[in-house]
Amino acid sequence: MLRVQLHLESRVEKYNPTYFLSIRYSKPGRVENWQLMEMNAPFARWFDAEGHFVAVHFQQWLATEIPVVGGADPKRVIPQASSDEKARKGDPSVLQTALESSPAGDGARRREKQGAGGKSKNR
Repeated sequence: MLRVQLHLESRVEKYNPTYFLSIRYSKPGRVENWQLMEMNAPFARWFDAEGHFVAVHFQQWLATEIPVVGGADPKRVIPQASSDEKARKGDPSVLQTALESSPAGDGARRREKQGAGGKSKNR
């Protein structure tokens, strides 16, 4: 069994409905080589119309965006093709997600950094 370490730090800002998450993880078998990520998304993504938290939506977001989580829980990973197919069929959830998205990205913006002191690259 390969060992993976995962550290999550979250934060919120007053009057901002965005959830910010900083992730530090090691790939399987490479505990000394840390990968750093930062991502965020609107809280509305994980709540239903009545305001109840929907855990599976949060779990899917984590599994889709964080490679080691997706590797450990592959059934929660949402393939990109399914989102594209829904958009072509006019699925209203895709429109809602687009409306909640920032002008610069897809609602869940992510920034990755290679190693502890590496250069960052935007995704």
